[in-house]
Amino acid sequence: MKNILRIVFLMMPPILAGVAVIVYFAINKQAPAQKPVEEQSVHVRIVEVVPTDITPTVVGYGVVRPVKTWNGISQVGGKVVYVHPDFKKGASLTAGTVVIRLSPADYNLAIAQAEANIRATKARIKEIAITEENTRQSLQIEEEALTLKQKDLERKQQLLKRGSVAQNTVDAALSSDLAQRQKVQGMKNTLALMPTQRAVLQEQIAVYQSSLETARLNLLRTNIKLPFNARVVETKTEIDQYLVAGQSIGSFDGIESAEIEAQIPIEQFGAMLNATSDNRPAENIPATALSKRLESMGLSAKVQLNLGDVPVIWKARVSRISDTIDPKTRTVGVIVTVPNAYASAVPGIRPPLAKGMFVEVFVSNKVARDAIIIPRSALQADNVYLVGKDGRLEIRPVKVSYRQGDIAVISAGLEGGEKIVVSTLNPAIPQMLLRVTYDEELAKRLYQPAAVNNDDETATGEVSK
Repeated sequence: MKNILRIVFLMMPPILAGVAVIVYFAINKQAPAQKPVEEQSVHVRIVEVVPTDITPTVVGYGVVRPVKTWNGISQVGGKVVYVHPDFKKGASLTAGTVVIRLSPADYNLAIAQAEANIRATKARIKEIAITEENTRQSLQIEEEALTLKQKDLERKQQLLKRGSVAQNTVDAALSSDLAQRQKVQGMKNTLALMPTQRAVLQEQIAVYQSSLETARLNLLRTNIKLPFNARVVETKTEIDQYLVAGQSIGSFDGIESAEIEAQIPIEQFGAMLNATSDNRPAENIPATALSKRLESMGLSAKVQLNLGDVPVIWKARVSRISDTIDPKTRTVGVIVTVPNAYASAVPGIRPPLAKGMFVEVFVSNKVARDAIIIPRSALQADNVYLVGKDGRLEIRPVKVSYRQGDIAVISAGLEGGEKIVVSTLNPAIPQMLLRVTYDEELAKRLYQPAAVNNDDETATGEVSK
C-alpha cells in the first residue's frame, strides 16, 4: 500500500505540469482567420442570336403514282392480226405506237356497202329528175288535149240546144273531158310528190353517209394506239384472239410525269403558309381555303428517295391539295408533280421515280427574311434562358412562330445580338451567376444558310406549330 502511494506521489508533478501547459495554451489561443464567402458560377454554353433568312418547309410522306394512266379498251370487235413485239409487262412505248391491230375486212366491206348505197340513192335522185322533166312535158301535152276536149264539149252543148245532136253525144263528150281532167290532175299530183321523194332520198344519202363515216372510223379503230408515252403494266391480248367491243387489251402508266400525295399535319402546313404571309392561326385555315391560298403563293417542292447514305432528289411543283382532312391523323394531302420522272433516270446511279415508291416530300414557302431562330433544344416550354446583365441568368418568355427540324423560329421576345443559353440548367435560378463558353460549332450549324434554307438539295426539315 505504501508503495502504491509512493508511485502516485511521484507521478503527480508531471501530470500537473502537463495540465498547466494545456491551460496556458488554451488561455492564449488566437481565433482562426475568417475568409469571405465566394459566389459559385455555373458553366454554360451559349450562342448569339443572328437574324437569318430561312425557308419555311414542311415534310410529308407519300407513294408515287403516275399522273396519267390508260386502260386500253377495244372500241370495235375483230380478230387480232398484230401485236406489238414490245407489248410486254414493264416495257416502255412511245405515244402513237400501234399496240394492237384488228382485222379490217369487216369494216372495209361496211365502207364498200355504204358507198354503194350512196351511189344507188344518187342514181334514183337523177332518175326522179328525168321523170319530173318528162312528166312536165307530158302534162303540157295533156293540158292542150284537155283544152280541145273542153271546146268540143262546149260545141256539142250548143248543138244540143238547137236539137242538132242527141244527148248521148253530149254525154260522151263530157265523159271524155272529165277523163282528160283526171289525167292532167294525176300528172300534177305526180309532180307535186317529186320534191318530197327527192328530199327523202337526200336524207337517205345522209344516213348512208353517216354509216360510211362510222365504218371509216371503225376501220381506224382497228389500230389501237398508245395516247402518250407509257410503260406497260398489264397485257390481256394475244395474236389471233377475237376481241369484242369494250374488251380491255391491257393497262399502261404514263412515264412523262409522276405525282405524290404527301400527308402533312394540317397545323404544320398552316404554320408554313403563315410564315411569310400573315399571322392567321393555322388551326383556323379550312382545307377548302388552302387551295385558294396556294394559287397566290410561290410554293416549291422536292421529292427525296432515301437509298443508302446518299438520297436521290427530284424537283417538283405543288399542284393542288386534297379537299378533305383525315379526321384520324389530322393531315391534309398535298399533291406535288414531278416532271420527267423517267427521263432523268441514270442507270446504276439515279433510278426512275417509279410507281409505288415511298418517298419524302418537302414543301417550301418563300424565304422569310431576317428571322430570329434558336436551337429547338434551347426552348424551355415557352421560355428561353439568356445571359443577362452582369453575366446573370435571365428567364424570358418568347412567342414561337413555328418549329422546323432542330430549330425554332421566334416571332416575339428575342432580338438579334442577345446571348441564349443552350446548355441544360437544373435547377435554373433567376439571377444565378453564369460562366459562359461560346459554342462555335452549334452557331455554325445553326446560322449557315444550308442548315435552314431549302434552296439546295441537301436541306431538310419539318415545320411544326
